[in-house]
Amino acid sequence: MGLNECQTFIAKFDVTTELAGYPKAVLLMLCPDHDNFDVVVQIRKIDNKGRQLSHLNYPCPAAIDQVPDVNTAKTWGPQGFLRASHHISLNAEGGLIVSDDSSHETDVFYSHRVRQPITPGTTVRIEIPIWPIGLCLLLNQKMRISGGIMFTQEGSTTAI
Repeated sequence: MGLNECQTFIAKFDVTTELAGYPKAVLLMLCPDHDNFDVVVQIRKIDNKGRQLSHLNYPCPAAIDQVPDVNTAKTWGPQGFLRASHHISLNAEGGLIVSDDSSHETDVFYSHRVRQPITPGTTVRIEIPIWPIGLCLLLNQKMRISGGIMFTQEGSTTAI
């Protein structure tokens, strides 16, 4: 998958559904040519007419379609990021970080204190924590889960 490509999964809701909590994406991934890669996952809401919905980041006297599509003004959905070589640091591998928080049993936590290059062509299991979510999906609305950079980019993208 190239810099501007993504994989997308869409779920249609036949009943009103509320989603709340700390989602995560569990992926099996490989890269045939490199020993590291970045993974981006985002959840987006789509209305019953197929339009991608957004939310204003601050109170604004204008209608949402009159506000520019820039990251400082709009949010399109919760997202998560992980560099594949850091999958080894899941659950504080490489040095325990002490916490009294009982959520450690369900939350995905990376210490990022160690990294392990991925052997090109080798499949690795990656758990990506996604920002907390509070989402109400009405009848016939859809949820799009995509991997790839989907937020608005104010600058140009250059391949490295």
